[in-house]
Amino acid sequence: RFGLRTAEKIESQDICFVPDGDHVRVIREHLGSDAPALQRGPIRLASGEVVGEHDGFAKFTIGQRKGLPGGFGAPMFVVEIVPAERAVVIGPREALLGRGLEARELNWLYDAPAEGSTVQVQVRNRAAPSPATIVRLDRGSVELALDEPIQAISPGQSLVIYDGDLVLGGGVIERGMRAAPSRRLPLLAG
Repeated sequence: RFGLRTAEKIESQDICFVPDGDHVRVIREHLGSDAPALQRGPIRLASGEVVGEHDGFAKFTIGQRKGLPGGFGAPMFVVEIVPAERAVVIGPREALLGRGLEARELNWLYDAPAEGSTVQVQVRNRAAPSPATIVRLDRGSVELALDEPIQAISPGQSLVIYDGDLVLGGGVIERGMRAAPSRRLPLLAG
């Protein structure tokens, strides 16, 4: 009706500016074949034990199962990517669960809720919002303790913060935490 270029474009669950899904090609074109994200590196367990090798951590995402070495007693998933070491860390499904997270680059549509407030958070498209408590809040970041664990909290992905059906704001996930961050207790007078 408005004549937008994208009106007839097929919906994508991938990166919008990579219509063929080949994000590795885009990295290679913009950063060169020698980009660290495209270099060989270890596939290891959280313990540090190296169990394989990959040819570029850019080919992996948190929660991915495809393309990992086998021979374990349980299915393995990518649980962390450590760019500084070019390492892909794998573990069982339980290792994907996070009880807390930190986000930066906050954008509030309303007044930011106070520390100690209960909110709902969404870390993945089409996931149901989950209850959380704001443990720390400053101008640039928020730290949240999740009431229930969330699977595959991925740095770089969006965080949306709700109060019921109202979108309060959001940010970019900096890190997920396996344990919930400590909830601050109010100081007692006297």
